Amino acid sequence: MAGWSWSRAIPCFCGRAAKMVRARQVLLRIAAAALAAFVWAGAARADLQVCNMGGKAQSVAIAYDEGEPYTSEGWWVVAPGKCTTVISGDLTHRFIFWRANAKGRTFDGDTYFFCTTPEVFTLKDAGGDCAAQGAKLDEFRRIDIGTNKSWRLDVDAPPVQAPAFVPGSLGQAFAAEGLAQECGHIDGAAYCDVFVRGQQYRAYEGKGTPGAVMRYLRDQPALTPLRISADILSATGTETQVAISSVVPTAPDALQNVRQALQGSWESEIKDLIPVYDVMGSVDTMVMDGFDIGNLAVLPECPGGPASVGPVLLRQSANSEPTDEYPVTAPQCFQIASLSKDRMELRDVESGEVFAFVRIPY
Repeated sequence: MAGWSWSRAIPCFCGRAAKMVRARQVLLRIAAAALAAFVWAGAARADLQVCNMGGKAQSVAIAYDEGEPYTSEGWWVVAPGKCTTVISGDLTHRFIFWRANAKGRTFDGDTYFFCTTPEVFTLKDAGGDCAAQGAKLDEFRRIDIGTNKSWRLDVDAPPVQAPAFVPGSLGQAFAAEGLAQECGHIDGAAYCDVFVRGQQYRAYEGKGTPGAVMRYLRDQPALTPLRISADILSATGTETQVAISSVVPTAPDALQNVRQALQGSWESEIKDLIPVYDVMGSVDTMVMDGFDIGNLAVLPECPGGPASVGPVLLRQSANSEPTDEYPVTAPQCFQIASLSKDRMELRDVESGEVFAFVRIPY
């Protein structure tokens, strides 16, 4: 392979040490507001409340950064229909991680791992050696609270099946099946994303989407299959702003296991040529001297391409404005030539070039 190029979309950043790349990636994962969060701004009181919207008792644990190492605490048992305060006073952490266990339920995390024990616990090195602390490693989800001092986290929020407003009253109406992504904040505005075949649909709180829909979306891990009914408010580039009137869960399709297997952090087998590749839900990030964010879709075949090469990864650069370094181009289609727990090969369907990656262990 002469050099690195996801031709047309990703530039070549050659000669950087893999260690520096990984360090930059970690900083981005901590600092970027582009990742999964499942919270709702609470009332005037300053604390973190967990509210159980489902029909089974939930045992809740949290983790947070005390300036390295992380601390984890649990368990708070929250009865159905009740709320419990798990942090009192003004919240000082941008990110808080949480986990909720319920009898007969499997918790779906977002690839953030911290130590827990079966009994009530406080662990001061939650990201360290769990066995040395008599603990085990569990998967958590992440809350992005921004600069807010209080939050309410709704667990098992119910779907909204009946349209909350008349479809078409706010814009062009449509319905589609897609995948939950993340909820977060931009300049104080709360939003939730849903991806449909790689297209990003963003709903902002206070812009037509009712609170019940936002609460349901915040409770869903990335890649949860669902069906939305919505009105289009505006469209720019790869993002379409919508008001979502209803949302219901759907069954996963035949490619859901492929999407799940792609999740996590990867690096090229040719470390001085290809940047680290980070996949979170339907979004990826490529990090070297700079970074490029892309919208992803795993499909049976390339749109308009041969049906025999699937499954494929369709990638669209999500940069809002084109630059010489990161031009906004047509989507690229890559055949997922092989994919295992620790290694994958992607083949550019147009050029035939193959890119091999190995997983970065946690």
